[in-house]
Amino acid sequence: HTVGDFNEAEGDYLDISNILDGYDADVNSISSFVQITDDGTDSTLLIDHDGGGDNFIKAVELLGYTGVITGTTSTEQDLQQFIANGNLMI
Repeated sequence: HTVGDFNEAEGDYLDISNILDGYDADVNSISSFVQITDDGTDSTLLIDHDGGGDNFIKAVELLGYTGVITGTTSTEQDLQQFIANGNLMI
C-alpha cells in the first residue's frame, strides 16, 4: 500500500492491530514486529507478523513523509514515540 498524504498534524494514523500475531505490549518489543525506514524522501513501514524480527515485509510506503525516526531505521524509542503520538495503532 502507498499513502501520499500522511500528516501527523492532521491526526493521520496507521492501524496495524489486526495484522500483528501475538503482540503483547507488556511482554514484547514493538521493534520485533515493526520497523520504519527513512530514505530521506519517503518512509516505509515494515511488519514481521509473528515478531521474530527476521521476516519483515513492506506494509505501507509513506510518500514524502520523513522525520519520524532518528536515523535510517527505527529504534524501539522511535516506534514508542510514534505510538504515543497516536500515529501508530497496535
